[in-house]
Amino acid sequence: MPSTNSIKHSDRRAARGSLAALCLATALAVAGCGSSNNAKSTASTPAATTTSAAAGGAAAPATATVGMEGVSFKPDTITVKAGGSVTWDNTSTISHNVTADAFASKTLDPGAKFVHRFDTAGSYPFVCTFHAGMKGTIVVQ
Repeated sequence: MPSTNSIKHSDRRAARGSLAALCLATALAVAGCGSSNNAKSTASTPAATTTSAAAGGAAAPATATVGMEGVSFKPDTITVKAGGSVTWDNTSTISHNVTADAFASKTLDPGAKFVHRFDTAGSYPFVCTFHAGMKGTIVVQ
């Protein structure tokens, strides 16, 4: 008859195997639940689009939206394909701007939007010059 220690060890191994299988099944189910139309990112879903593109999953979207909420860009990093555009949407109750080496918006009052097209691959850091620490990056693939 096996000792108590060997039974506990084998039970733990079986439990780990079951847990790993459950985690894999859950990850596959979640991955299959997304929309098949990832061409456009909106303020409610850009983080998911950014994550999949950065992880080498889906191709980068052609368009994306960055919200201005309070004194933050949401998301603060986003990926689009070359030739794509990004819309900054001021959903905040205060004015902002978007300033980078390659482009700059005018003052964006609450409800205003600014769109910029990115033709060249690279990384484009941007800031709001009105609010220290309000910054982000556009990654163009």
